[in-house]
Amino acid sequence: MEANAVNHENGFNRMTGPAIRSSYLLTGLIRCSRCGFAFQGWSGRAKGKLYPKYVDGGWMSKGVCSHLSIPKERLETFAINAIKETLFDPSLIVKIEESVKALLAQEPNNSSKRGEEIKTTWLRSGR
Repeated sequence: MEANAVNHENGFNRMTGPAIRSSYLLTGLIRCSRCGFAFQGWSGRAKGKLYPKYVDGGWMSKGVCSHLSIPKERLETFAINAIKETLFDPSLIVKIEESVKALLAQEPNNSSKRGEEIKTTWLRSGR
């Protein structure tokens, strides 16, 4: 319990740790086509000015790839616009409707029967 409280106070989480607090929306989601490492957020300064970027983790962490960086605002704007275009595509609504109809048309599987079998076996074992 104490460890959980300390981790919670420090912003750690079982799923992603401190990355959940990152101001870089795409950290870990984009991979380099050459080395396969994920791009990660990085903030550099030059002459007092902040330059937030995404950098190739293969270069940054391991030095195994050529240095590639993309300005944060440029990459995030591109990604957000691509998501918007996809969501507003009229054919997407049709695809979703077709998928839901197909799911509803399927006959129920035997999962409830299988669940009863597992429950019966569990009760017989005396647990």
